Amino acid sequence: MEVRVRKSVLFSLLGALLITTLYAGASLDAADRPFVGLSAEERKWLDENRDSIVLTYEANFPPLEFRTKDGKYTGLSADIVAKIEKLLGVTFQKNPSDDWNDQLASLESGDTHLCAEIIRMPDRERYAYFTAAYISLPLVIITTAKAFAGTVDWSDLYGRRVGVVSGYASEAYVRDSARGRFTVVPVSNVQEGLRSVSFGVLDAFVENLASASYYIEKDTLTNLRVAGATDYSYRLSIGVSRKYPLLYSAVQKALSEISSEDIEASRKRWISLSGEGMLSPETMRLLKLAALFVVLLLLCLAGISYLLKRRLNEKVESLRKAQQELLEQTERLGLATEATNSGVWDFYPATGQAYFSDQWFAMLGLEPGAVEATFAGWIGLLHPEDRTSTDHTLMGYINSGGQGLFEAEYRMRQADGSYRWVLGKGRAIAWDESGRPTRIVGLNLDIQKLKDVQEELRASEEIYRSVIQNMQDVYFRTDAEGGLIMLSPSGLRMYGAESMDEVLGQPISSFYMAPSERTALLAKLQAGGVVYDHEILLRRKNGSPVLAAITASFYRDAAGNILGVEGIFRDITERKQAEEALRQSEAHIRALFNATSDSAILMDCGGVILAINEHGAQRRNLHPEDMIGRCIYDFLPPDSANLRRSQTMETVRTKTPSTYEELRDGAYYFITIYPILDSDGVPRQLASFSRDITERKQAEEALRQSEEKFSRIFEMAPECISFVRLRDSMRIAANATFETITGYPREEAVGRSAKELCIWDDPGMRDEFLKRLQSDGHVKDFEFLLRRKDGTVRRVVSSAQLVAIAGEQCYVNIIHDITEERKMQEVLIQSEKMMSLGSLAAGIAHEINNPLGIVHQAVQHLLMRTDPTHEKNKKAAADLGLDMNLLQQYLQDRKVGVYLEDIQAAAQRASGIIRNMLNFSRRSESKRQMCNLPKIVEQSVFLASSDYDLKKSFDFKNIEIVLDVGDNLPRCGCTETEIEQVILNLLRNAAQAMAMATPPTVNPRIDIRLRAVDAGVRIEVADNGPGMDEEVQRKVLEPFFTTKPPGVGTGLGLSVSFFIITKGHGGRMWLSSAPGKGATFFIELPAENPEGSHA
Repeated sequence: MEVRVRKSVLFSLLGALLITTLYAGASLDAADRPFVGLSAEERKWLDENRDSIVLTYEANFPPLEFRTKDGKYTGLSADIVAKIEKLLGVTFQKNPSDDWNDQLASLESGDTHLCAEIIRMPDRERYAYFTAAYISLPLVIITTAKAFAGTVDWSDLYGRRVGVVSGYASEAYVRDSARGRFTVVPVSNVQEGLRSVSFGVLDAFVENLASASYYIEKDTLTNLRVAGATDYSYRLSIGVSRKYPLLYSAVQKALSEISSEDIEASRKRWISLSGEGMLSPETMRLLKLAALFVVLLLLCLAGISYLLKRRLNEKVESLRKAQQELLEQTERLGLATEATNSGVWDFYPATGQAYFSDQWFAMLGLEPGAVEATFAGWIGLLHPEDRTSTDHTLMGYINSGGQGLFEAEYRMRQADGSYRWVLGKGRAIAWDESGRPTRIVGLNLDIQKLKDVQEELRASEEIYRSVIQNMQDVYFRTDAEGGLIMLSPSGLRMYGAESMDEVLGQPISSFYMAPSERTALLAKLQAGGVVYDHEILLRRKNGSPVLAAITASFYRDAAGNILGVEGIFRDITERKQAEEALRQSEAHIRALFNATSDSAILMDCGGVILAINEHGAQRRNLHPEDMIGRCIYDFLPPDSANLRRSQTMETVRTKTPSTYEELRDGAYYFITIYPILDSDGVPRQLASFSRDITERKQAEEALRQSEEKFSRIFEMAPECISFVRLRDSMRIAANATFETITGYPREEAVGRSAKELCIWDDPGMRDEFLKRLQSDGHVKDFEFLLRRKDGTVRRVVSSAQLVAIAGEQCYVNIIHDITEERKMQEVLIQSEKMMSLGSLAAGIAHEINNPLGIVHQAVQHLLMRTDPTHEKNKKAAADLGLDMNLLQQYLQDRKVGVYLEDIQAAAQRASGIIRNMLNFSRRSESKRQMCNLPKIVEQSVFLASSDYDLKKSFDFKNIEIVLDVGDNLPRCGCTETEIEQVILNLLRNAAQAMAMATPPTVNPRIDIRLRAVDAGVRIEVADNGPGMDEEVQRKVLEPFFTTKPPGVGTGLGLSVSFFIITKGHGGRMWLSSAPGKGATFFIELPAENPEGSHA
């Protein structure tokens, strides 16, 4: 892509980029020093957090950092981060972000540990540390090639719209540079800003040269150019949240270890600059600075000489022209204000005095001087609804120092009392010593016609939208490549699709049964520019054909280039079928015509038929020519004839249409008689239309029956259905299930709001529900906690749809109780976790067993071969002249034996973990048999009381254990050792929880209850310990989750127990707990036949 840039601008920008980059590199070289390594605290912090350090980066900020299509973090900053990761020996968790402000907020909260490219700013230093800058990039001004000539600076952007990325450091700089001269428009990212300039939405965009150049080339924005440079550069650093000072110091040390050559190589990889020769970077920088200084000095001397010589000549000429121009401008101003129906005003804020021109009064239809020339006189003419906002805008302009233009739209009262829209524009031209404006001059422009046009345009767009939305024919539009880009809703119905996403963007040829038909259509369009009623065969979504008649033409841009095809096609399948049926049986089509069309008759005031359509004649088994000239009453039964005659006479008398319904020959007819008046307003003829409404009458009866069915469905529905008035949430109707779910009788609920009934456990959720309902018109599956009348809480989902009932905005609300479903879902999710982790645990256990065996053996050999009492050790030491006692003393002094014992203890602990993991991953091979559960529980209590680990942390003898065995317990098929393991795990956990509570549990107690339940036995193990919150309860059955200190627990006991009960024995396991109220674990085992089954 060729970006058109003036040579002077390009060389200066490239030079600035090279100089600033070299300066940054020089700074890094100066700071470069031998790597001193990490402190013990830094290394410890990195070791503890190596898998959880989060780096958030911008997903769309190339070439500095961005996410590739395959999700890879890349860019210049990514290269620097990779070097830092290698130096620190860690790997950061990379999270992409599409919003810079969200990224800063995450850094401030500490959710993000560090950002790889950020500029040091005072407001950011309160929540982030900043490393030394590793690169500097110049900030440039981007415009279209035609918008400005030559080099552009801030003064050239006066009154323009200038874009900058919201939240970037450049935003504050651009806003400070604006000083009221131009409007600063924040955008979400660089790509949006460049496209807005390219499409004319913005006049200019300010961004660093590297990112701007990348996107200009990537998006092929050939009409953009780099128009000017600024005095600001991006000095990029690595920002670290102040919550992690040790991470910051470690990153700073690692960054200082990266050489300037490495940083320069990364820069060249991502940011290409021309003009680099064989000289060293430092020499090149000095040469360019010297050349720039010489050029600037020569330019200044030449400019000063030229200006001094020219100024004298221009001064005399400018004075002569000034007076003439002033007179001409005054005359032009008068003509312009008169032509545009605008008036001049002059306002003095300090005194409140004002001046209004005669044209200003004429614009409002007032006589000059009809309004007091003061601020109060002006504000009194404003529409009451506009006074506050306009006064606020004017005072804001004055209080801000009168920078730029004052501009506001408001309505002013005219002489006849009506209001007229005007545009007020002004500028401060004088200020007091404090910088406050003392005089503001401006214009009031009449924009009433513009407002009228805007309203007409809005109404026209609304009509167009309504026509497109409601038309029966199908409107479509394609792009130049034949892709479908617009389709009316009727097209979805014809095609059989459910949403526009299914059809928009698809090639239009895919909807043709034969693509050759589209080729023929395009040929006709090329030849004639438009086609009418061209028949084509289209394909519905289900593959069935639909015959359509299309009327289409090319649509073009302002230059006449073809942009695509647009038109309307109509489903003519039924028409074609009717035509085919007409060819087969004229009688059949006449009968169909008579059954579906109106009878139309033109007659005189005496009832003589002047004209009749075929259907009207065929209804009487005649031809039109058989009836013309005869009286209509001759063809009607006597009663019908009398009724028709009276209605006809009434129409003639009142000169207004008359309508009535008639039952004739078992059919209902709706008859309308219109008077046709002559030029004197006298009825001369009558038009009569008769429509068979038998089907409509039948439909009305069907509707009545349908409403009756709906009423039954409403009452019998298993869901809670109610109708609620939107404005005050008043419940106006509810079905019987409402009482079942909420506990409130209908007579108590109807006429009261949900707020009065207090059925929302969290009122904030109700507010969110209503907000979404009012915003979208419907809510689907909104989940919340419903509080019943008795105070119990149920989890439900609610769906609602706005409806109008008797002109009142209401909504129908359907509530479904999912409490039991959610409990079952949680059980299923937990079961799936156990299954998916089983194979993983087995693989890890087998892989670690071999090296652990070597560790065990090596430690045992070391201990044996350093034992001074061992005969072989004595002989080997004597052969070497080694004193074993001295060796033993050395080993003791250096604590080698302690280290070996620690290794042995750690290996034993790892072996225990592996055994648990193998138990988790394998089904037991033990034979399942009928078990005596009370005996198994007693044995488990005995084993727990003699457990060594328990005694280390808690004296089991101090725990009161209460065993409560119910009557008539069924015998269950189980594996005895596995059930013992489960009970033992629960007892250990309860004892340790009560021992480790802060403070320890007073009078610790464990209750074990066995009860018979439907088709099985329930075991409950309850303690009076510290309990668990909801978050811990959700995770407590997951593998490796533990609340114990490091080294105390493995996190596998409960997950293995859950696996044994649910997968090994086909039972259920769950818990109930609350902080400070202890915990109860429930186990249900089914009573089953053990033959042939295994645990």
